[in-house]
Amino acid sequence: MVLKNSRLGIIDSWLRDLVCTLSSIPKNNRVTPDSLSRLLRSSGFISDGFDFLEADVFGGFSSFLKKKTKEPYIPQRIARKYSRFAEFLGGERMKKYFQFVLYAAVKPG
Repeated sequence: MVLKNSRLGIIDSWLRDLVCTLSSIPKNNRVTPDSLSRLLRSSGFISDGFDFLEADVFGGFSSFLKKKTKEPYIPQRIARKYSRFAEFLGGERMKKYFQFVLYAAVKPG
């Protein structure tokens, strides 16, 4: 998961940072596709390209959580928390803040 290459207002920037902090994503791991590409190059890697999968991953996981939280054996308190997380995953803010990327890189030599 990477940060989306988009300009955010101050409130959205703060909210995205809060989501990252609450998700235990270290500051050093908060990269955009552009900065990840530069980091790979500066480390001697050749990128084989990025595939962006957020439409499938975020929506699919959101649907999975929504379905699972309706099962009777899941405690109601936990189900509510995961249900709210599912709403976030499938929502507009997630699309605005993050991307799910699959990439390959090789280090020659």
